[in-house]
Amino acid sequence: MELKLKAVPEKRGVYTTKIKGKEVVMAFFERNRAKAEDKFNAVTIRTKALAGARTLATTEKSECYVGVSVNVAGRFSDSWAIPSELFKKTHVAQSDFALTESARATYEAASDTLHGFRVEIEKATAPAPAPKAKRKAKGLIGNRVVVYEPGKAAKPARKPRSKPTTGANAAPVDPLASTTVVDTNGAAVGKISAWTADEEAEIARYQETEGLSRKSAVQKMRRRQLAAKHQ
Repeated sequence: MELKLKAVPEKRGVYTTKIKGKEVVMAFFERNRAKAEDKFNAVTIRTKALAGARTLATTEKSECYVGVSVNVAGRFSDSWAIPSELFKKTHVAQSDFALTESARATYEAASDTLHGFRVEIEKATAPAPAPKAKRKAKGLIGNRVVVYEPGKAAKPARKPRSKPTTGANAAPVDPLASTTVVDTNGAAVGKISAWTADEEAEIARYQETEGLSRKSAVQKMRRRQLAAKHQ
């Protein structure tokens, strides 16, 4: 016979199925043995799977079973499914499913035991991804929130700082000129070119005739002007 097992999401080794017309939750594990003489070795059942199956069975008001299937060299050999209460009496070590001759005789004697079945496992459906948190509206980012308390006057809002003029309409900045440019708050933002038309012509001449950069041309003109003042 074939037993259809439906995997429970996020609970390894826990399945739901029907046994003899009853809805059950089962902790189930398969083992592949290399040699035939090892097929009756005990099969370890994960304690976490046992606890998960028992908890789910209680929640669903279903019966809880423990089952194993053994293959030898990749081929089906035997399988057992027994009620959890019977497993509590027959398990060995902490949570090993016993397959000794005496244990198998006990399983055979129980009316609720299932023996010699093959399994078809239906994998668990992946849970839907959690919805992404909505982003804060751009218009609200960085806005100041004012909380008004009863009986207290609201504080006046701070004036936004003025930004220095930039762009195509801004005055050309020449770091070698002497006139300082300030913004509306009086903070220095740069220096504006204060060269006269004659000085600009002299700077251009040095650049043309001597191949100087504008900075070097300005420095040469300033040295000439300083020398002329001291004559």
